[in-house]
Amino acid sequence: MELSKAQISTSVTIDKAHRIAYWDITKSVAIFCVVWGHCLQNMTTNTGYLWSDGLSQLIYSFHMPLFMVISGYFAFGSLSRPIGITLKKKILQLIVPSISWFIIISLLAMTLHRDFSVERLRHILFTLPHSFWFLKALFLCYIIALAGVWLMRWHKWSVLLFVMIIFCLGEVLNFSSTISMLPFFIAGLLLHIHEKKISSHQNWIVVCCLLIFTSMFILWEGNEYNIYQNPFKHSWGGYKVLLIRTIIGLSGSIIVLWTIKMLSILAKGNSIVMHASKLGTMTLGIYCAQVIFAEGLLKSTAIQTLDLLSRLPEILHHIAYNYVITLAAAILTILLCVFVIGFLKRFKFTRIIFLGEQL
Repeated sequence: MELSKAQISTSVTIDKAHRIAYWDITKSVAIFCVVWGHCLQNMTTNTGYLWSDGLSQLIYSFHMPLFMVISGYFAFGSLSRPIGITLKKKILQLIVPSISWFIIISLLAMTLHRDFSVERLRHILFTLPHSFWFLKALFLCYIIALAGVWLMRWHKWSVLLFVMIIFCLGEVLNFSSTISMLPFFIAGLLLHIHEKKISSHQNWIVVCCLLIFTSMFILWEGNEYNIYQNPFKHSWGGYKVLLIRTIIGLSGSIIVLWTIKMLSILAKGNSIVMHASKLGTMTLGIYCAQVIFAEGLLKSTAIQTLDLLSRLPEILHHIAYNYVITLAAAILTILLCVFVIGFLKRFKFTRIIFLGEQL
């Protein structure tokens, strides 16, 4: 029995809609991991908690790599457009919101602390280039990828020389951990290009990734390969850290992608899942706005709550912090961010400067 053109068209539309929903669900999970990770990191007076806690290390091993893989996957279309158009779009989409949010957050902090000193202003100006580092790293990954595509069109072998130059200048170009994130961006591009071939072997790939991730996560602690304490350096130790970080991040990202894909197929059409996927369309706004709540306003409340639980045995105190206080704070932060984004979407100007929307 042959399908009519209308049936084929409808089938393709449904598949495309499901595919987009799957990626939105993936982005929703990724942004929740980011917010939860920031809550775990910031809602305690123990500054070293992030590097000693297993849950924190688990989240930090894959959450930003996963976001960069997703970004690389969707960058494929942008790289085929004229360079000038893509650069303008990414400046408006990534750089402008990062600056706008930083200015607002800095003004809020200055007002709350009643600190309008020259030293405070100097600190703000010094911190500005490093604020919302992931957006800056993603922008630089686009620039590197655009240069690579342009060279490939000119002469395909010139890309090898370009890769060598990028690697040699790694320490200089690692602004906002760009070199550390670049392998994941490239992995996302390759996933888009070879998606059908990869999908045909996905079960074997996931099994291998699960074995690799589990064994490496046990062998190496997060403080041995994280990008904050171990930036890219030209040394055998630096290469080792980059390799470990890349393998753990990629294998963890693939496991999450496959898991969400399977769950989204099982829950296809579920209204709760579809509503949850809407978070995936707000990731930039949530990533920026969560600083106000997860890293600011809710922090003191969490610390006060922990003081009330200080008499609990250490293991119960640990469980309460990881799976009650910070988890609840992450959910509340997401809800507050959604409310803020809904307000910002009401005005054209705020949609442009805070959400990076192209109108």
